[in-house]
Amino acid sequence: MHETNKKIEGLEEHRFIANCLQIGFSIDDLKEMDYKDVAKIMLCFIDTDKKTEPRKATQADIDKLLM
Repeated sequence: MHETNKKIEGLEEHRFIANCLQIGFSIDDLKEMDYKDVAKIMLCFIDTDKKTEPRKATQADIDKLLM
């Protein structure tokens, strides 16, 4: 596996926790809840009615992935 992919995969847990904190969970909340329950609640925050076009990656986005 490429080193960049390892770095990105290593951040997935932290990204999940950051998303939980952004929607209002506390660390104590996360300790008390099952992963699947947290994931279901997070899905409720996704607005599925929006029809947004996928944005094209910029050179800055690509550079971030290669770091």
